[in-house]
Amino acid sequence: KRNLTSDQVTPNKYYIYGWNPGRCFVSTDGGANFSQSGQLPDNCYWSQMKAVPGQANHLFFAAGFEWWGTNSLYRSTNGGASWT
Repeated sequence: KRNLTSDQVTPNKYYIYGWNPGRCFVSTDGGANFSQSGQLPDNCYWSQMKAVPGQANHLFFAAGFEWWGTNSLYRSTNGGASWT
C-alpha cells in the first residue's frame, strides 16, 4: 500500500510512503521520479500521509499497524527528511 500526497504550496512536489520497508519518498518533478527523503515505521498498512495546507514541506503521517493494534502520529517540517 502506498500513500501519495501533494505539497500544498510547492507545485509539482509529491510525497509517497512505501510501507515495506517504511520510507518516505519525494518527487519535485510532478511524480516522474522519486527519491528517498526519510525513514518511517515499517508495515504501516493502515496509514495516511497528508500535507499541511499553506505550509511548504510540512507533513503528517498517521501510522496504523494492521496486526499490532498500535497507532502513532508523526510530523515532519522538512519534507519528510526527519519525523517527530
